[in-house]
Amino acid sequence: MPVKPEESPPITLAVDMQYIPPIVADIERIAADDKEYAVARYNKVPQLVLEDQVCIVGTMLGFEVQPLGQGKGRVPDAIWRGEIRTKRHYAVLVDAKARMDGYDMGTDYREITDYLGREGRPLEKRGYTVYYAIISQRFKGDPEGGVRYVVDDQRVASSLTLLTAQALLRMIELRLTEPLLGLDDLERVFRQRGIVTADDIYDLVT
Repeated sequence: MPVKPEESPPITLAVDMQYIPPIVADIERIAADDKEYAVARYNKVPQLVLEDQVCIVGTMLGFEVQPLGQGKGRVPDAIWRGEIRTKRHYAVLVDAKARMDGYDMGTDYREITDYLGREGRPLEKRGYTVYYAIISQRFKGDPEGGVRYVVDDQRVASSLTLLTAQALLRMIELRLTEPLLGLDDLERVFRQRGIVTADDIYDLVT
């Protein structure tokens, strides 16, 4: 049966969806690489929709967003800068991964170090604390070795965070419902190494 564009995304129990703008409410479904749904609703493949959505989410969270992904070659999908309303400058290189069965870092840490050399090192030289975040519907495998290689051996990224799409929705919810929560609070999420889920977000930012 064809997927109708107006169909609602799956219910996300960890997030109060009444606070989530419709434009990103289906980000979990997109991040799960639902091609039929993405083409029917957006006329794009899920990966391109997800790249658009992570830029929108960054803006909703209060970052200055620089899109990088589409048509820009081998680079992260966006840079989120937290430089206006923060005690110190920090930037997050954001890499979106639409995967049906979850994202496995495998040997992608080598690609990440290339990205950090090209995009992260100039930011570091300008005084930014640099973080790297991979966004996907869920994660599989054991990313510990790759995370350690990127953070400890390369010494550009202060942390490498594997952030679920549901966790992003939780961050939006808290940003809209907690008036005093700002980018300094959100930075604690990006300081975390490894996988961060929606259940982790509240304790990290409040």
